[in-house]
Amino acid sequence: NFFYHHGLYPVIVLHDSLSEEEQTWLQEGIGNDCPLTFAIVDLTAKMNSAGSKMKRFKKAPHQGEGYRSMCRFFSGSVFHHPAVRDLDFYMRLDSDSFFLDSLPFDPFRQMQSSGKVYGYLTSAREDFDLLTGLQELVINQIDALAKSGLLSKPTRPLVETDVLGAEGTWDGQYFYNNFEVAYVPFWRSPAYSSLFDALDKNGGFVSRRWGDGPVRSLTLLHMASQDQVIKLEGIPYWHQNLVRLSREKLNSLRLHVYS
Repeated sequence: NFFYHHGLYPVIVLHDSLSEEEQTWLQEGIGNDCPLTFAIVDLTAKMNSAGSKMKRFKKAPHQGEGYRSMCRFFSGSVFHHPAVRDLDFYMRLDSDSFFLDSLPFDPFRQMQSSGKVYGYLTSAREDFDLLTGLQELVINQIDALAKSGLLSKPTRPLVETDVLGAEGTWDGQYFYNNFEVAYVPFWRSPAYSSLFDALDKNGGFVSRRWGDGPVRSLTLLHMASQDQVIKLEGIPYWHQNLVRLSREKLNSLRLHVYS
């Protein structure tokens, strides 16, 4: 209801274990005006890192193989999934993410009309214990791709801004991608596919719990130009302890709750 006034876009529910009864319950709860497509994801598939020792971290004590498989999936495999690979754009919403009000604009149309490859709401910062070896590998692989001719580096790369840390450096900030809008062909390109394969073969998704947010952000810092990434201001959104809502709307909700 908060989005469909912009157009009837396909809604794909990626899952690894929903029963037919649960799928029916979800569809009936939403109504037939919003048809859902359910697509299975195999998060137990071989992760090209057999034999890697999975290190546990104090900052993420419960994020084991299942969570790390999910991070690997959203870092690259999602764009090759049969339900996603032929799309122009995809919007991600996690199962604990919600729109709180009508979207003031259509993010798909805004990104398409302005030639963007990535849209985000806000950023977060990753603990450096969970980033061991990631930045170095990404930069080395991108340099190698440029030398091979598979990648043309942008003349005004995103890393030369302060969008994720001081200009020319990275301090662990990343696009908080439980909500994101991405241009699928960018992430299915031979250059990014090659980069993802190198990360996958390294085994860091399993052994060092590399997150999909930092992978996405480091890629954009070095492969995207400054005019290809946009902050999607004004989208009313809630994810866990993150709330993005106008002060006027928030005050009206408070009045409703406490009246």
